[in-house]
Amino acid sequence: MATTLDTIAQRLGVSRMAVSYALRNKPGVAEDTRRRIQELADELGYRPNAAARAIRRGNFRAIGLLTTVNGGAPTMPPAALHALERQAIDRGLRLTLGPVDEHWLDDPSKMQNVVGEWLIDAAIVYQPPCLATPHAPLADLLERNKLPAVWLGCRLENDAVHADEHAAALIATRNLIDRGQTQIAFVTGRGDDDRMAGYTDAMTDAGFAPSAIALESTGLEPVRAALTGAGAPGAVVTADESATASVLLAAAQLDLAVPDDLAVFAVADSDAPVCGTRVTSMRLDHAAVADAAADMLMRKLKDPARPMPTLALEPIFQPGETCANSRPASV
Repeated sequence: MATTLDTIAQRLGVSRMAVSYALRNKPGVAEDTRRRIQELADELGYRPNAAARAIRRGNFRAIGLLTTVNGGAPTMPPAALHALERQAIDRGLRLTLGPVDEHWLDDPSKMQNVVGEWLIDAAIVYQPPCLATPHAPLADLLERNKLPAVWLGCRLENDAVHADEHAAALIATRNLIDRGQTQIAFVTGRGDDDRMAGYTDAMTDAGFAPSAIALESTGLEPVRAALTGAGAPGAVVTADESATASVLLAAAQLDLAVPDDLAVFAVADSDAPVCGTRVTSMRLDHAAVADAAADMLMRKLKDPARPMPTLALEPIFQPGETCANSRPASV
């Protein structure tokens, strides 16, 4: 049985208030009594109930991070998670992680257990960018629990922060067009709506026909087929690191020299090399997105009813070996 204030008070024949004051180093308790209380507390292994104290205060000094997992792996970019951890430490807050299986989102009882039992003051919700709007039942649940929330990845009018994926693909494609490329393909293997739209807008604005290469789980054959024969592109914009790796491997198998025979400009989630190659890219700054989300959440805690305009953070040009390295013009 856990040791409580009442346990110590009964053992020493003092009031519960005296024990509470002594253990919190508040005045009003004789020094001898204070010493005996502390000694017994140490002997019995007493630990303050921080949760109960926070409930009485109405302030937990904690924020929750709700992120979906797919196949047991979190979908949130590691850079964003690390940035939120740093933000919590710098602000003297606890960060409570709430990984949720994607199938739970449609189970009200499971989601109520996750959200309703959190001892937090506010929440940051990461939702994959391929989902343009917040999950409605989850948004309603947060509202019912009166939890101020900021959404990562969603394209909302208010209370959200995301990397500008449309701008990243648009800038990458325009850079290739400015260098004389007219046959440019977009390589993707997942729900990359914003990135695809940025590429498509740049191609259409320049009067060129968009062309997409869809990756398949069966291997590199779709990429190899698209990079050979009549109408093969002289350049590609890749949607992510997986698409970039597929293009580089296919090019190597086909003896295509990058960037001489095939220019590769990526939309990237990190600055790490791909297949040992420094890839020319527009990098999404997930750490900056997380920092901005933390700032927005602190403002919402002060004024929960006030909508915060959504922020779309610009991508960062990352020079590499797969394309001309002069800095592209911004949008």
